[in-house]
Amino acid sequence: MDLAEAKELDFEVVLKETEKALQIRFSSAEIKWLPKSQCRILGSRIYLPEWLVKSSNLESFVIPE
Repeated sequence: MDLAEAKELDFEVVLKETEKALQIRFSSAEIKWLPKSQCRILGSRIYLPEWLVKSSNLESFVIPE
């Protein structure tokens, strides 16, 4: 995934991890399982492709550019 084309989101913590997925808690206690292959975590930010943000209903957590 190209970070230049990814959406940047703020998150609180990675709750669980499997071989292929991460369980992420976003602010307001929103919890989602996301595929590791589509996630890049840098500090307190997670980068996801736009299609995944939309399909997971995470638009409210996107940090404005």
